[in-house]
Amino acid sequence: MERIIETKDLMKIYNYGTPVETAALNKVTFHADEGDFVTVMGPSGSGKSTFINVLSTLDFYTGGTVKLMGKDVRQMNSNEVARFRREHLGFVFQEFNLLDTETIYENIGLSAAMLKTDRRKITERLEELAERFRITDILNKCPYECSAGQRQRAAICRALIHNPDIIMADEPTGALDSSNSFELMKIMKQLNDEQGVTIIMVTHDPLVASFSKRMIMIRDGSIEHEVIRGDMTQKEYLREINALQDAENEGLLSI
Repeated sequence: MERIIETKDLMKIYNYGTPVETAALNKVTFHADEGDFVTVMGPSGSGKSTFINVLSTLDFYTGGTVKLMGKDVRQMNSNEVARFRREHLGFVFQEFNLLDTETIYENIGLSAAMLKTDRRKITERLEELAERFRITDILNKCPYECSAGQRQRAAICRALIHNPDIIMADEPTGALDSSNSFELMKIMKQLNDEQGVTIIMVTHDPLVASFSKRMIMIRDGSIEHEVIRGDMTQKEYLREINALQDAENEGLLSI
């Protein structure tokens, strides 16, 4: 199985305009293979969002190496990075990031149009996704006319329109109620199981994390723990994640 993401001694240093440096990521070594589904957890300020932003080429790192689908990011120029992002990555955000001045149809089709994909193929793919994610009836509406669950399903369709190899998701259930969160995670698991899409997802919710194949816990910019589901049931896996999070919280409270 292809190693699709790999980091070694990854560093991200901020100084915020002062002589004092802060290590948002501190020598992080990590990998994900094709078809993996990894959730990233950790307390606020632990570095998990910085981590996914670096992996998705939305932020640049200070030291170490990042390889995406075998390509060293530092060996790519800005145009190559932008092209890689457009062709291979799909993004799902907490706040949906849809354009309120455009219809759902236009929001979904925009990224494929930027790749100069044949218009007929875009239409076919868009209609297929809309039917699968049950948003056919809102394609001509603007995002502000839709529910949070409908907007997030539209955001997933936008992420999938160009058949990406990797989905990067940063707290995708953060703005959803429990019912829509559960529905979203079933969709994500189905994409991973049936289509082999690699997913890297930041979350604070153990239940959301229990849909993944493995979970890493980041604290102070470093990966402190990892839980691999393996042969565990989802309930057993959730229990392991909760136990680890409880232990982490108790440790923080005792400091």
